[in-house]
Amino acid sequence: MLVCGVLWASVYVHASGQDADCYQPPRSETCINAETQYEMDACTEKAVADEKVAVNAIVKYLVEINDPKYVRTLQASQALWEKAMYADCEFETVESSTGTGYFSILNNCLENKYRQRKAYLSWFVAHP
Repeated sequence: MLVCGVLWASVYVHASGQDADCYQPPRSETCINAETQYEMDACTEKAVADEKVAVNAIVKYLVEINDPKYVRTLQASQALWEKAMYADCEFETVESSTGTGYFSILNNCLENKYRQRKAYLSWFVAHP
């Protein structure tokens, strides 16, 4: 039986040695030079905001170039994705929720989810 675990929400630990079969949360290096928790929190908050702006710009572009019947579906998809993203990140970071680094750990998750969504939506821009 394969057993995987997450420690501190971003440090991957595996018990089986078969890490290729386990989910490994992506790690952001956006704020790697932050020296204090305050700097890390501010940096990760900005990183999330920047990625959100980028995703929203792609969604806006896709709305502008697509037929209205697709636009409704895209908007519904985006709204559901955002709810799922927040739920996923809350789940992935629950072990850290009482720690002082929780805000930056949660933001790291959100930043990575936005990056994944940006890559996904960019495919539709490249393949109209």
